[in-house]
Amino acid sequence: MLRSILGGKVERYDRDQTHLIYLVTRLSKVVGAGLYWVATDRNAVLDTAKFTSDA
Repeated sequence: MLRSILGGKVERYDRDQTHLIYLVTRLSKVVGAGLYWVATDRNAVLDTAKFTSDA
């Protein structure tokens, strides 16, 4: 997504990355908090994306 933003491909976003907020965590923290999570091997909107929730 950042590459799309920097490349001007996100129509409603006209700023640079200094205005973005990055959230960082560890999977062990998410699992330890009892939260559900999912990951994909590519952009989740694509039909070819594979989803997993295996730790």
